[in-house]
Amino acid sequence: MLQPIVQGALWSALLFASSIAQTLPVATLLPSGPSSNDQFGKAAAIHGGQAVVGSSRPSGGFAGAAFIFERQPDGSFSQKAMLVPPVGVTSSSFGTAVAITTDRVVVGSQHDSDLGASSGAAYVFERDALGTWSQTAKLLANDGATNDQFGCSVAIDGTRIVVGALAKNASFPSAGAAYIFEKQASGTWLQVAKLVQADAIPMTLFGCHVSLSGDCAAIGARGDDDKGFNSGSVSIFERDGAGLWTLANKVTAADGFSNDGFGFSVAVSGSRLLVGSHLDDDLGLGCGAAYLFERLGPNAWTQAKKIVPADGAASDRFGSSVALDGDLAIIGAVQDSLGTTSFAGSAYLFQRDLLGNWNQSAKLTAAFPVASGQYGGSVGISGERILVGSPQASNGAFIKAGLVDLWRTDGSGWSEILGAGVAGCSGAHTVALAKPPEVGIAGFGFLSSAAPASSLGVGLLTDQSLGIPVDLLGIGIPLHTDLFTSSAVLGLDVPSNAAGAGSVLFSMPNDPLLVGTHFTVQILWAWTACSLPPYNLSSTPGLTFRVLAP
Repeated sequence: MLQPIVQGALWSALLFASSIAQTLPVATLLPSGPSSNDQFGKAAAIHGGQAVVGSSRPSGGFAGAAFIFERQPDGSFSQKAMLVPPVGVTSSSFGTAVAITTDRVVVGSQHDSDLGASSGAAYVFERDALGTWSQTAKLLANDGATNDQFGCSVAIDGTRIVVGALAKNASFPSAGAAYIFEKQASGTWLQVAKLVQADAIPMTLFGCHVSLSGDCAAIGARGDDDKGFNSGSVSIFERDGAGLWTLANKVTAADGFSNDGFGFSVAVSGSRLLVGSHLDDDLGLGCGAAYLFERLGPNAWTQAKKIVPADGAASDRFGSSVALDGDLAIIGAVQDSLGTTSFAGSAYLFQRDLLGNWNQSAKLTAAFPVASGQYGGSVGISGERILVGSPQASNGAFIKAGLVDLWRTDGSGWSEILGAGVAGCSGAHTVALAKPPEVGIAGFGFLSSAAPASSLGVGLLTDQSLGIPVDLLGIGIPLHTDLFTSSAVLGLDVPSNAAGAGSVLFSMPNDPLLVGTHFTVQILWAWTACSLPPYNLSSTPGLTFRVLAP
């Protein structure tokens, strides 16, 4: 019988799993030596197998820090460096903004005081051949002055960096500016351009967010008034063959309105531009929206899509963070309420299909949502990997310490699916499963948030015959034959708590026998105090995945 074998043989494995369940969905990135009010995850960026997370610590009076995480051979990400400003720099909000490219990181420090209080700075760190990260430059604006807040936003692409200074006084107070730096053959960084908005007004806040892709820089100005007070805009600058940066387009929302905050967040990737408008009201006051623009020709950027969440509601702040990579867009909704958990936050994944339509393909939430946790406060994307920051989440006893979740897809779907099952006399229940898909490389796991108390299990059904039951997973559990489907099934005992929450995480072994095997996830109701039959699989088949080669 499946039930006694699983309940007995799995107990030690499940004690181990429950202790690391917080690493769902793929991994939860946490800093070494956390403390309350760190706000780790206030900024986050990822490039290939390297990620950087900012921790500005404004309420603690600290200078702040940025943490480098690197992908290991087993697929996990581990902290490799903690970046800090030089000794003597305090209360600078170092880590408010971060950006990363291969072996190079730029960190914004908007309240640095080299050129006056809160004049701001940006620090460049690089990784040498031995894997050591060290500061190689400190960037300052040529005309830096008190309260510019240079470093409030940063972006990097190769040997080019753009830095925003949203409070720069130009023709008007806080009109804002952005600065472009390029690395020279000598290794020094040279300011090659200062970008401003020709039709700026007081409090335009040009430079509040910046993005860079090759010879194209997008500069957000959330305080612009083209479509009404604080409706917002984004200016797109392009570099010509002579190295000069000129305005190619200034874009606004086709349906822009007062206080939309268009340009609060910006991401440009190739010929596409994604703009967050976190106070848009289409689905309720302050629900938020995002706009996708495409470059159809020289100086011709056109709005192609207005994006709103399927379940959007008032105060969600959808568009508070955005990231774009090819046909994938990730958009944070920092105040999305999840059930009775108010302002927990979430992030939405949109994907472009073959017809050019952008469709919502996943909603990513914290494994254990926290009220006002600001999940989605920062997002980053690189290929199949996504970072979602939650700077106000608690880490154990550390209040508002913050965390960042790493998500990944293996082509079969992202880590969250929904399934409903009937558990004997317990009725119907909706369960969310989180499946980190680094199968065959690292751990993967499942998380339920609404199961019958003390009843949850997870079944892995395979479409291939693996011969006689053996302990293929190396954790004391044989594969069994399910009575209803006659397919091999792995039963995982994950007793849910009184609130219906439960999780399990384990590693797929480096076993050639499993490579290429397809598994289907189903919720297994096996431990309810109900009449026979004791085993009930969820009515939806769930998610199918393939075991990858190591």
